[in-house]
Amino acid sequence: MTGLELGKLLKQQVQPVLGCTEPSAIGLAAGLCRWAMGGYAPEWLGGNGATGPLGPVEHLEVEIDANVYKNAFAVGIPRTGGKVGIELAAALGSLCNPALGLNLFSSAGREELRQAQAMVEAGLVSVKLDKSVSGLSVAASCRGGGHEGTAQIRHQHSLVQGLWQDGVQFYQGSAETVQGPFGTHLEELARWDLKQVVAAAESLPEDIYPYLLEGLAINAKAAKRGLASTTGLGVGRVWQEITTDLGMETDSLLNQILVETAAACDARMAGEDIAVMSSAGSGNQGIVVSQPLAVLARLKPEHEERLGKALALAHLVTLYITYYTGYLTPVCGCVVKAGTGAAAGMAYYLGGDAKVIGGAINNMAANALGILCDGAKVGCALKLATSASAAAQCALLALRGLVVPAGNGVVDASPERTIRNVGRISQSMNQTDSCVLDVLTGAS
Repeated sequence: MTGLELGKLLKQQVQPVLGCTEPSAIGLAAGLCRWAMGGYAPEWLGGNGATGPLGPVEHLEVEIDANVYKNAFAVGIPRTGGKVGIELAAALGSLCNPALGLNLFSSAGREELRQAQAMVEAGLVSVKLDKSVSGLSVAASCRGGGHEGTAQIRHQHSLVQGLWQDGVQFYQGSAETVQGPFGTHLEELARWDLKQVVAAAESLPEDIYPYLLEGLAINAKAAKRGLASTTGLGVGRVWQEITTDLGMETDSLLNQILVETAAACDARMAGEDIAVMSSAGSGNQGIVVSQPLAVLARLKPEHEERLGKALALAHLVTLYITYYTGYLTPVCGCVVKAGTGAAAGMAYYLGGDAKVIGGAINNMAANALGILCDGAKVGCALKLATSASAAAQCALLALRGLVVPAGNGVVDASPERTIRNVGRISQSMNQTDSCVLDVLTGAS
C-alpha cells in the first residue's frame, strides 16, 4: 500500500460529522429513500441530485441492526433542541438533503423539525429491529405519490449498497463495498506490524497532516461549547468546577485531558449543532483520539513538529484495531480502539519508539478492556473521560518502562497479538450485547 493510498484511507475514515453517526446513518438512509422515490441519487453516489420535485412521504419504515439501534436510542439529534428518538431521526432525515452525507441534519430547520414531529405523531414512521444481521445495517423504505423508494446502508455509516425505485435497483455499490466492511487497504494495514504502522505514519503525503490537524481545531470548538454551557451531562464543566472548588491543580495534563475530552462529548451527545472530527466511523472516537494529543501539545509544545505524525499514528492504530473488533462493538470503542490509539499517539509524541508505543498499547488492553458499550447517550462523557485519562496514564507509564508483561490476561507477546486477542473477545460478546439491548428496550 502506497502513502497515497494510506492517505486516502485516512481521509475516508477521518471526517467531520455533525451529530452522533448512528442517528445520522438512519437519517441518511431515510433521505436517500425519499430521493429514490423519484429515481434520484446524490452526486457522491454518481447521480445528478434531485433534479425534480420530491413527493410527500406517506409512510416511512427503517430496519436497523442491534448496534445501530443501541447507539441511536437515547442520543441527541442535531437541530432538534436535544430531542432523541429513532423515529424522529428517520423522519427528519427524510426531509433533509442527503447530498450532505452524514452531515444532512445541518440542512434541517424549524419547519423540517415540525414536519418530522408531525410524521412521528401521526404514526407514519415505523422502526424494525433486526437482531439476526451481523454488522452495521440500515435499510429505509418510503412510499408516497404512487412511488416507493428504498435505500440500503451496510458495514459503514455512509456505505450505500443500493437504491431502488418501485423495486427496480438504479444504484448499486461497488463489489468491494457489497462484500464487506473494510476494503483492501484496511485489510492490508491490519497485516502490518507496529513498526510498519509507525513508519507509515511518519511518511504520509504532506497534505494529510494539515488535514488531520484541522481535526484538533474542530474538536476543540466542541470542547469549548461543552464547557461554556450546561449542555449534556456536563461532566467536563462540572469536573472543572470541582477541581477549582477543591483548590486542585486545574491545568495539569491529566485534569485538562479529562475536562476537555468530556466537555466535547457533553456537547456532541446532547445533539448540539457542532461538528467533530471522527475516527473509524465515530465522532466520540475522534474526540478521544484528538483531545488528549491537543492538550499534550499545548502543555508540551517543544515536540510540536511531531504532532501531525502522532495524530496520524493515533488514527491508524484506531483503524488497525477496528479491523479486528468491527466498527460497532459490544465493548466501548472509545476505550478499546480510540483510547488505545490515543495512548500510542501520545507515546510517539513524547519520543517513544515502536517498543514503547507497543507497551502503551498493551497497557491499555490490560487497563480498560472490560468497559461495555450500552449505547450512545449523554453518559458517554464519563466513559470518554475515563478512556482519555487511561490513555495518558498508559502512555506515560510505558515511557518510563512500566509495561504489563505478556501472560497477564489478554496481554500477549506483541502488541499485534494483544490487539487480535482484544478483537476475539469483542467478537465473542454477542450474547452480552443482546442482553444490553434487552435492557434498553425493556424486554423481559
